[in-house]
Amino acid sequence: MAKNPTAEEAIERARALQDSKIEAVRVLAESNQNVTDVRERAAEAEREYARVFGAALAAGWTPDELRKIGFSDTEKRSRQRRQKSSREIQEQAASAGMES
Repeated sequence: MAKNPTAEEAIERARALQDSKIEAVRVLAESNQNVTDVRERAAEAEREYARVFGAALAAGWTPDELRKIGFSDTEKRSRQRRQKSSREIQEQAASAGMES
């Protein structure tokens, strides 16, 4: 037969559950900050790449020559297509179905 917990036992159990939830949020917050930091460093690196790519062009290299060496154009690097979300796809499908 299960014993009913005392008030103190119930509070201790509740605290233990809350502590594990709070720990999960702490870890999530740290991970989120890491992602933010990496994205900021990546954006900074992209700006630096564009700057030195421009410097290489100013030094007399052509974009075609730099591509042949293995470097990508800064325009191609920054012009990445945004993929449609599943919601956008569903909305398009729904509106296409209404038109027929």
